[in-house]
Amino acid sequence: MGAGHLVEHLFREETVNILLADVLAGRGLDANAETIVAAAGKHLPDVLVSLDGIKLAIEGRFTTNSKVLYGDAKARIEKSVADLSMALVYEASLKRGSSHEELRSKLETAEFVGAIYYVTQDGIDEQLFKVSGIDELVKTINTVFGMRVRNDIIRSQVVSVQEVLDRAVADALSDNLFFKSETVLVHLRAALGIREDGA
Repeated sequence: MGAGHLVEHLFREETVNILLADVLAGRGLDANAETIVAAAGKHLPDVLVSLDGIKLAIEGRFTTNSKVLYGDAKARIEKSVADLSMALVYEASLKRGSSHEELRSKLETAEFVGAIYYVTQDGIDEQLFKVSGIDELVKTINTVFGMRVRNDIIRSQVVSVQEVLDRAVADALSDNLFFKSETVLVHLRAALGIREDGA
């Protein structure tokens, strides 16, 4: 065997998952690969990314049948394992390489196809995506987190306004002031954070 000859290795999904978590962590994400089996006998997410208490489960797999993979990713939300989930199909080129360094290099520029799952008022929604390279994948992940945060803020604001409106109507009815608009306006201003001077 010549000194310059490199032996090609066949990489398992677990190896790619661990490296993916490492690469994502290198981009500033709180990402960890889960390679252990849970006590209940159920496999934990391949990669778990956390941001301010919100958890994204990533299921990464070499597969020609994405339906099962997508179903497993969706189940992570249904079973309350994570708040968001992502199915990630690994391209075939990531199966082989002469070293972990080569695999990392391939991972940096690989094409990723998959789906994101998140909860809406109508249930669990699916958003398909296709990106090239880790940087685009990180942008997609950050967009998903941002969307969840915005939805939580909006949901909180809607609940707050609804509670204040309910109190305002109850107060107006109990004081027989339902048609006294100033009372309702005071409560609405408070709910919306509007000062008396209109600022």
